[in-house]
Amino acid sequence: MDWYDSDNQALSATEDFTDHFAYMLSDGRRKNEVNIHSLTADEKREMNSAKKIEADQWIGNAVYTVAKRAGIPKNRIMSMRWILTWKKIEETGGRKAKARLVVKGFTDPDLLQIRAESPTLSKIGRNCLLQLAASYKMTLSMGDVKTAFLQGNQGESERDIYGDIPADSRDLFNLAPDEVIKLEGSVYGLRTAPKAWFAKVTTDLISLGAVQHPLDQCVFIFFDKQGKLMGAIGVYVDDFLFAETDGSEWKSMMKKIKDKYTWGKHDYQNFILCGVQYRQDSDYSITMDQRDYVESLSPHDLRPDHELKCLKDNEEITNKKWLKRFRGANGALQWLSTNTRPDLAADTSISAGTSGVGVTKNSILNAQKIYRKAHARIGVEVRIKHIRPEDLRFSAFHDAGWASRPDNSSQGGLMIFACHKDLLDGKEATISLIEWKSWKLKRVCRSSLSAECQAMAEALDTLNFVRFFWEILTGKSKITPKIDQDHELTKAPMSSLITDCKGLFDAVNRSQSAGLGLSEKRTAIEALSIRQICTASNVSVKWVNSDRQLADILTKVGVMPENLDRALNTNQWRIVFDSTFTSAKNLRKQKREKYFKKTVDPTSRSLLAELTPDEMAHVIDLVRRHGKRE
Repeated sequence: MDWYDSDNQALSATEDFTDHFAYMLSDGRRKNEVNIHSLTADEKREMNSAKKIEADQWIGNAVYTVAKRAGIPKNRIMSMRWILTWKKIEETGGRKAKARLVVKGFTDPDLLQIRAESPTLSKIGRNCLLQLAASYKMTLSMGDVKTAFLQGNQGESERDIYGDIPADSRDLFNLAPDEVIKLEGSVYGLRTAPKAWFAKVTTDLISLGAVQHPLDQCVFIFFDKQGKLMGAIGVYVDDFLFAETDGSEWKSMMKKIKDKYTWGKHDYQNFILCGVQYRQDSDYSITMDQRDYVESLSPHDLRPDHELKCLKDNEEITNKKWLKRFRGANGALQWLSTNTRPDLAADTSISAGTSGVGVTKNSILNAQKIYRKAHARIGVEVRIKHIRPEDLRFSAFHDAGWASRPDNSSQGGLMIFACHKDLLDGKEATISLIEWKSWKLKRVCRSSLSAECQAMAEALDTLNFVRFFWEILTGKSKITPKIDQDHELTKAPMSSLITDCKGLFDAVNRSQSAGLGLSEKRTAIEALSIRQICTASNVSVKWVNSDRQLADILTKVGVMPENLDRALNTNQWRIVFDSTFTSAKNLRKQKREKYFKKTVDPTSRSLLAELTPDEMAHVIDLVRRHGKRE
């Protein structure tokens, strides 16, 4: 999706909109809408009161004028409808009626001609904003603009389009039977409404002195008169995410921002935004989870019926009902895995990848397993820790699963952490997860080395993007018409790129042989490019064994989550470098042999040598619980 600053300039928006769109189309989202005919008399009265409030907003924002129906072409009059929902009241646990009047935008006569692109806040933008609040000891808060689209730029009068208010609500607008409304401003349902609203927000905040981040147009940075950072805002449609200082200059700025729009609630340090629960602790660390959202996902929605049970496991499904359920489930899971659940990212990516190549009974059952896994591990949280700005660095873990997808294509995975500088020196240090991604590698891989090289290239690009994003966000890199990225990143503190592939580590770090000693020439070219970028952008490449590779869980299904859980629960990690480059498998073997030399008599060792790893683990457990005799 592109956002156009002008007719001649197109800027990339975030990939997260794909996940957001999938979430908005998922069955769980639409289930929230209520049918007026199914309500009790008291509930209908609540909804009618909500309709009155919505109508007053339309009138107050002057987004329409009244026109006679006669003489207006029928194709320029769009139908309208009410969207009725119950909104949860977080403070009391109760609910209140909410009514939204929308035009049916798909009936817009200019639908295929109008420009309607608008960005949304990216995950990197959001998480860097959270790290900013944690590191600079800012207060996190969230403000909700009421009926935001009605407050957008007034530009619809030029298009000469009309709306037909539902018959049961015409009295709220004092309309006669032969009258319709002419749209003068942006309203809900119009394809242009998000763009009109965001254009107004951009104009307003820049007029107040904000600096719009060039890498995420939804992030706005504020500096005081001395050029010192005093606050930042992330805009997600009608929700504003604030990182606030407590100085008088910022308080004055907040008052000006508040005066620009009509606001709903404004919550501090504990709130829900787009299905994500945010909590800020006394040390300014921020925790995110989606417990409530997970509880709304029911594995029973994917429980096989008689028709599905009769199919063979790999038989392709043609039933539209099940195809819709499967795509809706993947959309809901993508929203979850993108925001707070990296442990589900590989499962969800691989599940969603089957949508375009043929959905089978196994596809449905696998999606149901992911639902169950989401529920079983509902306590997973992502925590952004306080790290002093002068000590903050970035590290990227990456991995690849060669031919690990059902179609034998390869899966890449990466994680970007903000970390204390001690991590780069091999010490245990504080970490915050900023970005994670699990994706299908674009090129066919002839070997695991080729897959690892592709994943490393993507991780390096993402690492440098995050580093550059942070430098601009904190004011260390100034925004100029011509920005030399390599120069700016060379000035930035060193970061690290962490791999568990010994061959790739040697090629990028050590090899002076022709083609870096690699037999695959395309991989050699890519590795050479990685080496040059690392040198130019001040990035060191480090090797760890696979047990210390946090991105491993993003590359295949069925990886045990202990390492990731430890990193997320403690927010501590250590890069363990072994000069002998002993693999994790051999290290585990050495530990087992060392353990049994102490605990098992010599006559039993020959038998133990023949055991499988699972059998060996069982024996170890028995010895620990019952002693040598057992």
